[in-house]
Amino acid sequence: MRLNLSLKLKRSFSTSLSLALVVLMALPAHLQAMDFSAESYDVAFQPSGNRRIIFRDEQGNFLGYSAEGANLEVRVTGDVIRRSVVNGVPDTRRIIEALPNVKDTAGNAYMRMTVQYETITAEGRRIAPGTRILLDMRYFMNDAVQPSGATGTDNIVADEFNDSVIENARLNPPKEPKKDLDPAVPEDDDGEPLEQGTDENSFHLNGYDGRQTFARGLPFPTKFLSAPVCDCPAGCGQPSKFGPRTRPVTSWKRVKRKGKWVRVPRTYGSAFHMGNDIGGRGQTGAKIVAAADGVIKRRRLSSGGYGLELYIDHGNGVETQYAHLRSIEPGMRIGTRVKRGQVIARMGSTGNSSGPHLHFGVWKDGNAINANASMLVDMNSPAAFNKRCSSLPDYPAVDEAMDRALRGALNGSSVRDGRSNRGSTSAN
Repeated sequence: MRLNLSLKLKRSFSTSLSLALVVLMALPAHLQAMDFSAESYDVAFQPSGNRRIIFRDEQGNFLGYSAEGANLEVRVTGDVIRRSVVNGVPDTRRIIEALPNVKDTAGNAYMRMTVQYETITAEGRRIAPGTRILLDMRYFMNDAVQPSGATGTDNIVADEFNDSVIENARLNPPKEPKKDLDPAVPEDDDGEPLEQGTDENSFHLNGYDGRQTFARGLPFPTKFLSAPVCDCPAGCGQPSKFGPRTRPVTSWKRVKRKGKWVRVPRTYGSAFHMGNDIGGRGQTGAKIVAAADGVIKRRRLSSGGYGLELYIDHGNGVETQYAHLRSIEPGMRIGTRVKRGQVIARMGSTGNSSGPHLHFGVWKDGNAINANASMLVDMNSPAAFNKRCSSLPDYPAVDEAMDRALRGALNGSSVRDGRSNRGSTSAN
């Protein structure tokens, strides 16, 4: 199937106009008079649950089926994102109906999306970050694709949208049983909510909106990342490494075969693992800590894939990803500075997960890289992940070298205050 590229981008004017009028009447008077069209936001979408969706290039050619953790973005105005949350719930249709789409010769509508991070399809094909693809509009209308987070002009607005995504998933997880769909928020041992509030005193990096690395400079030291977990209740280990693997079974179902009920796999993880997993030995709650100094770049949640996740921007286009989280610590907002060893989250099993663990990913300009070469600890040694938070080692020379490489943009100086932040939940 190929798209007729001679057709112009179209939208339903009457539908958009009537929708805008209804929404406008519902807005407070002071917001009706304001124009947010100059603002822009990148809204991230992911396949809901463990559903697979078809990726097509801009000519309509088949690229492949989505795999675990596929991240796609679309850019919207400030007016759209403010009106997309209704009664605390993000409304996908209000985002999509406000954007143009392209139609094929059969009249099927497609939405242009941008691949946010390097993606490997279920067939093993690599799709580079920044690639433009087409998604069938019906995916959005039947909730096969749902918003997972946003970044943009105003961090407060973006974080309010992120809060609505996280809170809605916590209060309204997908119901079981449902084919190829796992709960967004499995029941935890203590029922702790995903988001615990905001620390109004947390320090933010001015002007940073999470859509680009905050600084570039000289290369970092070869090894600059430390262990991302500590205080594991039952001890921690590494069950899965970066690279090709046998697809792990993440959930099971019972089917009747020859008159007998048998247990068979229902969903699987990806065949190419774009990170390192650190297991919790069946228990959630281990403390997740920043692997190096940086700035909170993204926080979001999807009902499949990586579940609740957090990204830290370390500069030079380097990001670390912390996924399948149970909860995120208060104050972890877009633009918040964090220091190495600072507690940022708790280990969980959200999303497409086989059990409690941390998916630790490292990205360079949107491409997944193997963390092993950059780690200050031995990723093959369980001892590296079984320390008390208060006993995490300091790496002052590495921290200072990273700050110098970015000309002071990381911490504003090369002077560190020792181990005061190790295992702490707030930065100094």
